[in-house]
Amino acid sequence: MKLLNKNNLIGLFLVFAAFVAIVSIFWYKDAQYAIATEKPANYKEVPLNSVIDLEGNLALTEKPNYFHFFQPTCPCSRFNLKHYEALHRKYKDDFNFFCVIPPNADVEWVNDLVDIEVKILRDENKVLANACGVYSTPQAAVINTSGELYYRGNYNKGRYCTSKNSNYAEMALEALKQGRQLPEMGHFALTSYGCEYNKTN
Repeated sequence: MKLLNKNNLIGLFLVFAAFVAIVSIFWYKDAQYAIATEKPANYKEVPLNSVIDLEGNLALTEKPNYFHFFQPTCPCSRFNLKHYEALHRKYKDDFNFFCVIPPNADVEWVNDLVDIEVKILRDENKVLANACGVYSTPQAAVINTSGELYYRGNYNKGRYCTSKNSNYAEMALEALKQGRQLPEMGHFALTSYGCEYNKTN
């Protein structure tokens, strides 16, 4: 059996380095967002059906409120925008739609990214996120006309929102529109995935 010569060793090293680089890029671009987001140390659970104390114009409940929590520096949030915009076009007559951004987000940049007429709320001190129990993006929170948290969770089982069978936010909107209870959705709907809500980079 021949021993590996210097050229073979260099070749193996380059192949290994390329493999590590590819895995690293995949992790950075995609896989890290398939792992549940770590809960903040001071996180307080907000169960579904909790009454959410909304102030000012948000307290008006002629229609249910739909809050889209959006972090513009998050690849998941930016990719999810088209799906959110499609939901807005479909359900805007039945729900009050809001785009909620963390206090460190650039409002003008978000205005440029969002391609629909929707009120953008800067969530100062993360009051709304904390009230709804949100700590990652993209997340949706639906508050019914009784002020109760009807749904808080993910848009889809996967980052790309391509599976109609797990369009959780849309399922919640449709069920509430029809006056039904929230259907059983399971672990992937209610476990927070994506980016930390107040992440700075």
